[in-house]
Order: sequence, then structure tokens, then C-alpha cells
Amino acid sequence: MTGALHAAEGWADGTHALLIEQGFAMGRPSQIHLDITVAQRVLKSASIGGFAVRIANGTLAL
Repeated sequence: MTGALHAAEGWADGTHALLIEQGFAMGRPSQIHLDITVAQRVLKSASIGGFAVRIANGTLAL
């Protein structure tokens, strides 16, 4: 996702912080923090963080 965003936006060199919000319409709001570092117009690093709440668990049987 980070690479696609950088390709579409063409961010300048530096660090860019994004806040991605989802799940509000479902009553399960979440905020995801994305930090992107660009140097010489090339994506150098990305980090993602946020919080999660377990709402279910299970096992996959193969």
C-alpha cells in the first residue's frame, strides 16, 4: 500500500505521517498510523502502527 501511495502522490523527500481510519460505519472504529520516509524521491522506509481488539478467534483446518 505504501508503494502505491508514493507512486500516486509522488511525495517530496522527508518523513510523511498518514492517519488511516476505517470501520466507523460498522461500529468498530480503528485508526492506523503510517509513517513513510522518502529520500531522493525513492521510498526508503515505512512503519505502521495502531491498536487492535480481538473480536473472534479460531483455527484453520487443512
